Amino acid sequence: MCSECIWHETYVTSRNETTVLRAMDARSLLLAPDRCSAMQAAANLPSSHTFFSSCATNAMLIKKSITNQDLLALDISRSKSVTSTGIVKLASKCKSLLYVRLQDCPFITDVAVRAVARGCPMLFLIDVNNCKDLTNRSIIELGLYCDKLAFVSFAGTVVNDEGIEVLVRGNVKLRGIDLSNCIYITRDSAMAIGQNCLDLEHAHFAGTQTNDVCVMYFSFLSM
Repeated sequence: MCSECIWHETYVTSRNETTVLRAMDARSLLLAPDRCSAMQAAANLPSSHTFFSSCATNAMLIKKSITNQDLLALDISRSKSVTSTGIVKLASKCKSLLYVRLQDCPFITDVAVRAVARGCPMLFLIDVNNCKDLTNRSIIELGLYCDKLAFVSFAGTVVNDEGIEVLVRGNVKLRGIDLSNCIYITRDSAMAIGQNCLDLEHAHFAGTQTNDVCVMYFSFLSM
């Protein structure tokens, strides 16, 4: 066998092994029974498939989009530097992302979430708690393009019932949702979630306009 053929066979074998290992890593995350377990599973992924940094910058994300397109998990919560520009670039290249946490990132907008929704169709968990510039556009994009979502956290944002209704119609297998301190969420959202997401196990409505009757009805539907 010529040296070029040997190199090609070795390269293909290496790529196949990488694909298998990535699939096994992804499976460990996808089997997580709840949000906390998913976070733990993500933390246990090989570093080659993750990028976790509260000090992340756009330059770091752009570099990752070039050097590590096999990312499965991203957590840049509390980064004060990253803007939507960095997320857009990353999401356009790292299409295998399953787990995205952008909690408390002050410069994240709907543009970033739209890029993740359209670029990462296998998304399993997203946490954008307290990203104050996010609107219904973000959650609608997730409802339209990400039908594999299991865990969603939009606490402390200005999403409302319209966005939630689109989200739950597109994600009937949702297992956990956090809408704490979303002041425009009413009992209509809770009813829509309860009626559409029959696999739901956890929901948080503290600080919303829902009332005790609605939460009890929601709990009954989710049993």
